[in-house]
Amino acid sequence: MPNTPALFEPVRFDGKQLRLLDETRLPEQEAWVSIEGLRGLLQAVERMQTRAFGQVLALAYGLILGEREGFSPQQVIQAFASARPTFPFGGIGRQIISNVQPGTGISEAALSFIQATLKIRRTRAERLAELLPDPAYLLTHCHVSGELGLALAIAKEAGKRVKAYPTLTRPYGQGVRLSAPEFFSLGIETELVADNAVLQIVASGKVNLVVIGSDRSNQQGDILNKVGSYTVAFLAKAFHVPLFALIQEMGADKTFPAPLPIEFRDPKEAEPPKLTVPVEYLYPSFDVVPGHLIAKRIGFFGVYDPPPVMSDDSLTPFRIEVQANKRIPSALSLVVGHPARDETGRLIKRLRAVERPVLVLEDLPALGGVTLAGRLRQEGLETYLACDLMAGFFFEAGMVAGVHAGILQGAQGRLSKGAASASLLAKTYGIPLEAFGAELYGTKEENLFRMFGAPTFEGKIPVFPGKPFERLPL
Repeated sequence: MPNTPALFEPVRFDGKQLRLLDETRLPEQEAWVSIEGLRGLLQAVERMQTRAFGQVLALAYGLILGEREGFSPQQVIQAFASARPTFPFGGIGRQIISNVQPGTGISEAALSFIQATLKIRRTRAERLAELLPDPAYLLTHCHVSGELGLALAIAKEAGKRVKAYPTLTRPYGQGVRLSAPEFFSLGIETELVADNAVLQIVASGKVNLVVIGSDRSNQQGDILNKVGSYTVAFLAKAFHVPLFALIQEMGADKTFPAPLPIEFRDPKEAEPPKLTVPVEYLYPSFDVVPGHLIAKRIGFFGVYDPPPVMSDDSLTPFRIEVQANKRIPSALSLVVGHPARDETGRLIKRLRAVERPVLVLEDLPALGGVTLAGRLRQEGLETYLACDLMAGFFFEAGMVAGVHAGILQGAQGRLSKGAASASLLAKTYGIPLEAFGAELYGTKEENLFRMFGAPTFEGKIPVFPGKPFERLPL
């Protein structure tokens, strides 16, 4: 068997000493820290030293420590929920409690849960490895707590040619901080993809598969996952690249509510690191990927083919409803690309004329959209920012009323990376599109590793595409 990625099992306990992989130090340092008691474990969770699947393991081991220290399972679960309110500790805790057998305690149930969960995760990774084509050139948009890295390593050991293209995955940058370094360390040929270059890579023929995870699924084939997943799935379908989703069958909904309520997260969570942002981000909490965009759903217990499409109506089996947990504009002018100096005034004049709030995509790698958003705010326009791959969410939610896309001047109609994707979305959703003259705003894709805290890998892992504009016939 190939080496197992550290993040596949980031919390470990030998019965005496609990050790935890400090994810705040990744990818520059793989540091395992010793945890002293339940209090120390809760502090590690609160400081976000462990995340995703690490939090599942932390709760299970926390129940063991809690029993030793005289706390009830309910007290332990409540303490974890208070340490990280956004994570579903309650449901996981109830699942462990329900498995307590007569004559045993919570510790036995927790250990059994950990062993079973690690086993089915490894089985799912093996199942994905078997399903990968040979050669497999895959775009990934999730890290899946080391499971994807394990699957790729298994496929490579089996003799398959494997190359991975992880997206940067804003706003947290899991692709640049976790996936790309992990794949690279496992000996997988890896190339990082800036989020606004997804269209370019699926249209280029360089990838023959897209793989994403899921936070929640239903029996009709739809999934909920990190924001950006819908845009990735939409573009993959548009260019006939199949998409696989890793799902959890346990607790799958029969269907999602219609309309499906989606809240917006704290705008500060979406801000790029070490950068003063002049306007507020709009940060939807998750994305919905309808089943018809998914070629295969790979679960812990089997593989599921896509649901049948019975009519055009079934292509949109649900409707997104934005929760009013804060004031969110309902009709936006989406701006993508950085205007040339002599075009900025005309763009501002046009945006004023349509009298709508403005949403600017940040435009990696140089974040020219952040600069543009600040200028628009100075001109008195109500302006917001969003990460590049969030564009699909705003279209699907019916929040985009018009698109302003940058075309590189003197380049025969070539669109900026993000503008190409937004233009295709606009055409699909029937949204009016206007073009403006754009200019290059930074071209150094390799800065992405430094920007998101992975400078060691700059120069070791290449970045796709290395050019900021792409021709797209629309």
